[in-house]
Amino acid sequence: MTWLQQVSGTRFLSGVGGFLCLGLLSSGLLSGQSTAFAAEADVHERIRDRGHVVCGTANDEMGFSSVSSDGEWSGLYIDLCQAIAIAVLGDDRAVKFVPLVGTRMFGSLRDGKIDVLARNTAWTASRDLQANVSFAGTFFYDGKSFLIRKSSGILSALELSGADACLIEGSLTEASVRRYFSKRGMKFNSKPSETWTEVLENYKKRTCLVLAADSVQLSILRNSLDDKDEHSLLPEKFEIDAFGPYVSSKDDDWRKAVAWIIHALVMAEEQNITRNNISDMQKSVGKNKRSIFAIAEVVGKQMGFVENWFVKMIEATGHYGEVFERNLGKGSAINLNRGPNRPVSLGGLLRAPALR
Repeated sequence: MTWLQQVSGTRFLSGVGGFLCLGLLSSGLLSGQSTAFAAEADVHERIRDRGHVVCGTANDEMGFSSVSSDGEWSGLYIDLCQAIAIAVLGDDRAVKFVPLVGTRMFGSLRDGKIDVLARNTAWTASRDLQANVSFAGTFFYDGKSFLIRKSSGILSALELSGADACLIEGSLTEASVRRYFSKRGMKFNSKPSETWTEVLENYKKRTCLVLAADSVQLSILRNSLDDKDEHSLLPEKFEIDAFGPYVSSKDDDWRKAVAWIIHALVMAEEQNITRNNISDMQKSVGKNKRSIFAIAEVVGKQMGFVENWFVKMIEATGHYGEVFERNLGKGSAINLNRGPNRPVSLGGLLRAPALR
């Protein structure tokens, strides 16, 4: 449960949240060799001088970044911003959230008005080529999927040949569905509408068998239906996009730091380090210099992070799976299946560099 606090005129958020952050390992780091971390001279230093992280985000993306009527922020990217605050300042409350509309996202980042853009922003070629901004790392995967009534008896999209599909005419989703069916030698009948509202009404009236859209959008829709338990998302996702935070390209060390915050949470899940077992896990490894705890502490010193940051963040948030389930999965109102949002070792797409 998060809560909003006023401190010296700046809004800070405290509560559950925080990702882990590990740095690039080498034999020099493991042996205690000292190296400089240049990001401290720029974004790190700016954050320390200011006393809080400035996080550009959305205020209406359920499960990702939203603010309630009483001022409580929550979501996957809210946790990420708190993680940065823990790593750099040791305090998950030391973060200011700045709601940004799409047209101002990258301008605010380039102008230095925010330290990180943390909202569900897709990694695309056009954005990758923009000047002075860099994608920091994949934090969430999503793709197109199908919503269907359970009474149909259909359990796979491969059973949909010849089905009627509700779509917005001329939309990117319609083009994606056409490609999906064409690649598999299947046919479908488009039931086009001009607006999303019309698409929903047609689905409710049973004008079509399935409704196609991004899986998160479909999950939110399903939970808004009076008979939500009678509907399900088919397991297939197609034309998957990568989403994650952006930072200024003027400070590549800062990009690496944010990227490793994401990587480390994935590593924690791979090693089954949770909020509940971290104390026992830490005791079990003792003084093993190659344990994830020892390595994280060495790397944290090289990056200029606070002492014991790894343990502090794990205690605050748990591993990636726990964060996902809390904000988007079974523990949330969205109830989204994890699908590709698992580590590669567990059958998903999330990958972190090897700890060596």
